[in-house]
Amino acid sequence: VDLNRHYEKPEEFLHFAKQLEGFNIKAIEDPIPHDLEKYAGIREKLSIPIAITTSAPTMIIGAIKTGACDCLNLNGDMRTFVRLCKIADAAGLRAWHGSGSEMGVRDTSFIHAIAATPNCTIASDVIGHLLREHNLLSKGYTVKNGYATVPTGPGLGIELDEDALKKYSV
Repeated sequence: VDLNRHYEKPEEFLHFAKQLEGFNIKAIEDPIPHDLEKYAGIREKLSIPIAITTSAPTMIIGAIKTGACDCLNLNGDMRTFVRLCKIADAAGLRAWHGSGSEMGVRDTSFIHAIAATPNCTIASDVIGHLLREHNLLSKGYTVKNGYATVPTGPGLGIELDEDALKKYSV
């Protein structure tokens, strides 16, 4: 459940969240504006895991020190994501890769980074293929039963669809 920092005060959020306890919720993401001490206080009062979205190493280290979260939604390019996962993994925190409506090349880079990080065990947001008419790849990754295959071959293991590039150019 991604609340995108909707609640201003932890008490307001906790009133809402207590009603969700008992449901099969994997995590509540970013319930309040980022204040690590307040997040740590929320975790003490709630049985549902709390997640923080970040691409800042200092935020991850601060979250570890304060006990502010149970898992992390991490972002960034391939190298940044893997580096952030290593920091989180050192503290035993699981992660997932957040994204948006990327095209095939970037989604593929995310899939490779996810596969390279042992603590990225939460379903990631690689969803561009669900949103686009075409991902501009002629040879790419496949998704079956919610699992993406990691392409093999040179580079990212994908090929651009030149005809699609012409068709969708603006």
